[in-house]
Amino acid sequence: MEESALLSEVYHVSKSHPLHRNYFGVWKSEAGIIQRDINFYERRNNLQGLVIRAAAITEPPVTILRKEENTLILEGFFGKIWKTLEKQLNFTTEFSTPEDQAWGSLTSNGTWNGMIGMILRNEVEYAVTEFTMTSLRAQVVDFSIPLIDTRNCVIIRYPQGKQISSWTDLLNPFCREIWIIILVIIVVTSLFPKITFYMLRRLQVTVNKETEDAYSSIYIIGIFFGADIQIGYTTWRILCLVAYLTAVTISVAYSAFLISFLTEQKIALPFNSLRELIDIKTYKLGVLANSGQLNNFNNATEPVMMEVYAKLIKPDKDNLPITIEEGMQRVCARSQ
Repeated sequence: MEESALLSEVYHVSKSHPLHRNYFGVWKSEAGIIQRDINFYERRNNLQGLVIRAAAITEPPVTILRKEENTLILEGFFGKIWKTLEKQLNFTTEFSTPEDQAWGSLTSNGTWNGMIGMILRNEVEYAVTEFTMTSLRAQVVDFSIPLIDTRNCVIIRYPQGKQISSWTDLLNPFCREIWIIILVIIVVTSLFPKITFYMLRRLQVTVNKETEDAYSSIYIIGIFFGADIQIGYTTWRILCLVAYLTAVTISVAYSAFLISFLTEQKIALPFNSLRELIDIKTYKLGVLANSGQLNNFNNATEPVMMEVYAKLIKPDKDNLPITIEEGMQRVCARSQ
């Protein structure tokens, strides 16, 4: 006869909560353990009104702490997620904030500050905010699955765009080749009367001095600069019309390119790498105090990262911004 036994799991949510019993499965002498087809999280999805201690800081829009009747209430993107967990798992939360308003970083004496320090000192069980998952932090705390993807970047004041600082800047709308073509057109067009009168004399056609002076090349050049001239012969009219149309086309094109040149902002970044940032020697680099980004630099082993910390961060490490907002205000207040 086959022997069998019912298997149950017994646990309590906390020391102050009563024991809870769940049917786990059955053991049979021939088949062994036949486990109930429900995973661990489905079996233990009720925390029975447990009060969880959690740390959080205000960092809009991810986390926003609001005080209501001496109670901190978490709002923002993560606040909505946390409230959903409270409802689904049947627990409530008592929030508190770290004294240094920091996420948490490893200090020189080997201890952790910020919210990570609160977890390690058993002041709270959880920290609910946007954390950078670093290998250093992963050695002392556990992270949830990633909820958002971010990346680290260097933020500088918006560089100034193109400005007219000298007369030579007025030539920038056209490239050098275009200016050469325009100059050639003006020269060739203005020389046309000279060539015409020269050919007439070669053909022994009499041209008086007054006629030749009246249709001087100077007048053709003047057309390109908006001069008004008297038009006589048909040939002269055709030449002036060609010159006028050419001048108008050049003027319109130049005006359009000049407006585009002044209004279109093509920003040239002052540096494109940390190496270039170091070599400029006029910029300061700030990171959030007691943050994972700070640990990325002060615990770095890569030479460039170590040099960035030594030259750009360490001299001002006691005056680093506490929040992103404070950091952005500093960036906007300083030229470099």
